[in-house]
Amino acid sequence: LYLINPEQINANVKIFKNIKSWQWLNDHELFYNNDLEIYRFDLNNNDNTLLTRLSEEISKINWNKSNNYLIFATANNLNAFDLKIGIITKIFQAEEIAYPVLNNQDDIVYFWAKINNQSGVYSLQLQ
Repeated sequence: LYLINPEQINANVKIFKNIKSWQWLNDHELFYNNDLEIYRFDLNNNDNTLLTRLSEEISKINWNKSNNYLIFATANNLNAFDLKIGIITKIFQAEEIAYPVLNNQDDIVYFWAKINNQSGVYSLQLQ
């Protein structure tokens, strides 16, 4: 992932390696993950902060704008990371889970899962 400031083309280009997914919080804050870690990068302060490190691979992060948390999947769990207090909550468990995506209203998460040997796209209402 390359971050380039169009107003300062000759300035340093910020390069992030081994990125799996990313989400913009606003015009100056970025969430991203590699295999095992989730970070927040602040463009204004050039500050890169490790938010959490897991022992399982993270497949994709999604920012829930209305409730200020990240939704992400590991091999068998769908999780919510509360950005205010830094706690991860498991919200769903299955044999396999991947590719979570939030709808435009941030109240339903869609994901691929294998549940009771049935693979498919599932949805979960968020509270």
